Amino acid sequence: MATLLEERPMTRNPEVTVRLVTEEARRGGGGGGRRYTFGGILTTAGLGAIAVAILLVVAAITGLVNIGNPFGTTTKDTSPRVLLKELRTLSDFEAAEATFQSRVELEDDVGILPSFIAGSKVDFDAVGTVAATVDFSVLATDAVVVHADNSVTISLPRPEMQLAVVDPIRSRVVDRDRGIINRLGDVFEDNPTSERILYIKAMIKMNQAALESNLRDRAKQSTTKMLTGFLGQLGFTDVTVTFEKPAPKAPTK
Repeated sequence: MATLLEERPMTRNPEVTVRLVTEEARRGGGGGGRRYTFGGILTTAGLGAIAVAILLVVAAITGLVNIGNPFGTTTKDTSPRVLLKELRTLSDFEAAEATFQSRVELEDDVGILPSFIAGSKVDFDAVGTVAATVDFSVLATDAVVVHADNSVTISLPRPEMQLAVVDPIRSRVVDRDRGIINRLGDVFEDNPTSERILYIKAMIKMNQAALESNLRDRAKQSTTKMLTGFLGQLGFTDVTVTFEKPAPKAPTK
């Protein structure tokens, strides 16, 4: 069979168009399928996340959904169990206790530098207690003497002052100032604002105040009243309690 070829002019740089037709497009008779790009997917996902977040915030504000505070912090106690280190049998009678309030003011100056450059100042209000105790362990010895007239004489050591106990709940730092150099140096310290020295200073001041007070006399009165009432229940009508200076303790090796 003869074939008639139509002569067409040839261009120097012919353009070739390549079209890929999928099987689904061929069945549908066209190439109108959707096109998806990576950027478009990310944009759609981002808009969806923003929309969900807005809906949750609106629901939380209006009370429709109780999701709590999404920006709140949760504190977890990861402390280990309490370790029992020592058990002791106490024989001291706490005869009296005094409550003290002390102001501790510490100021560190650095040469000729002004305080806002170097130095520190802190004001600490401390509240604590000091107890006066009497050693009752001597009652098991010859400290108790019963006389023929049904009277009793008890010889006890004089009341001793215990170390002050500063209450961390009622005590607080009311003012703290630090120079620029001190603040920069705090970055390299584990606990730059430790209050340990403040508690020690407050404890020392409270112990001194207790020695200057009548706490020891109040302890003697309290102990005498307690023993007189206790022995009176046993039929002793005349009870005498004396407080003597305790013998010096032997040095420990």
